[in-house]
Amino acid sequence: MLRGPRQIGKSTLIKYTIFDLLKKGKNRRAIFYFPLDTVKDYVELRDTLLSYLQFAAA
Repeated sequence: MLRGPRQIGKSTLIKYTIFDLLKKGKNRRAIFYFPLDTVKDYVELRDTLLSYLQFAAA
């Protein structure tokens, strides 16, 4: 999890890190990027995380 003030490059840093991991051959299913500003409540967050965990375990 990465937190901080708005507009300082958090998303950019994460996206570059993901790009680097993929270049190094990291398993795509092991990488999860989900901006929390799109989540309306904890139920949606829980459901999204559970769906990802099922996907990653497959």
